[in-house]
Amino acid sequence: MSTHSVPMIVAVLLAAFLYTGVQGQEKKSPTLDDDLKALQGTWRRVENEVKSEFIVQKIEDENHCEYQFGNIFGKAVFKLQEKDKKRHIAIGFDKSSVAPAWQYRLDGDKLTLTAVDDKEKLAEITLTRVKEKK
Repeated sequence: MSTHSVPMIVAVLLAAFLYTGVQGQEKKSPTLDDDLKALQGTWRRVENEVKSEFIVQKIEDENHCEYQFGNIFGKAVFKLQEKDKKRHIAIGFDKSSVAPAWQYRLDGDKLTLTAVDDKEKLAEITLTRVKEKK
């Protein structure tokens, strides 16, 4: 074995080791609890003078939301659910009456809510997190 081939062998072994290590570190999906923490706060979009807002807060042991989509307003308790690899926000008047209302997708400071009826997309809106003023 020549002295030139030793560094080459070390480089190949190191590359194989690093590749195997990266493959073993698959990115873990956030849990529903992680999503709940990330949702806390105010999300907003204003387009063509139509305001949309979604406010999430935990009060005692319940999750509460207030929403405005144009001229539709509401307050509800909610629960996060997952079915068929899709995440939903289920809302209701109290914890026992929640039903899926929107599919949601979180991407950093963007929240996409999609209203779906029997797998048909009815409406979709993307909101941006409102930064708290310090």
